[in-house]
Amino acid sequence: MFGSSIGHLSLVAAIDWQNAFQTLVGIPLKILIIVASCIISWLILTSMIKRVTKKLVNKAESDRLTVARRTQHTTDLSAVLMSQRRRARAEAIASLLRSITTAFIVCIGILLVLAQLEINITPLLASAGVIGVALGFGAQSLVKDYLSGIFLILEDQYGVGDVVDLGPVVGTVEDVTLRITRLRDMSGVVWYVRNGEVLRVANRSQGWTLAIVDVPVSYDEDLDRIKQLVESVAEDMDQ
Repeated sequence: MFGSSIGHLSLVAAIDWQNAFQTLVGIPLKILIIVASCIISWLILTSMIKRVTKKLVNKAESDRLTVARRTQHTTDLSAVLMSQRRRARAEAIASLLRSITTAFIVCIGILLVLAQLEINITPLLASAGVIGVALGFGAQSLVKDYLSGIFLILEDQYGVGDVVDLGPVVGTVEDVTLRITRLRDMSGVVWYVRNGEVLRVANRSQGWTLAIVDVPVSYDEDLDRIKQLVESVAEDMDQ
């Protein structure tokens, strides 16, 4: 009977040691594996995004050099400018994809870690859904700004350095984020325009534009000579 008691105590002690080992080593080890997996996944995805972006940038640069070599007229330069914009657009989209990838992996990692800590995430998900609906109704303008910012970047409506007319203000774009666009007008005033409020965009830096110049001449000048001079200056500018 005494021997059976000792055997029972030994079994209980072994089970306790096993539970303690599982608690102290097993759960932290699983959390470490989850964190390492998230980091490796983030590195792989960002590396893929960087590789694809590099290919697009190199292609845009190659196209720009090819078109620039055979350019003979000013109107042909629009192809060169558009190839440069494709490069900037590829870099902007890559930055957006990296941000989305990072946020997605962090959220998944947090949920997996909470599950390993035996925290019931179902109420958290339900609460997040309710909070999301409440924020959706209360922050419609904010959601509209972010969605508009995503489409502005994807559609390449304008970029940093462009001179644009957004309706209430005309100026040079200094920064474009998912929520706002920062402009500086001709007098040096900085404007912050919410992307959701941008209803129309007139980009004065994309491709080429038309300029009308009035040349005043005297009444007694030879019009044929004036015409030749203007054509000569125009040809020099085109070259």
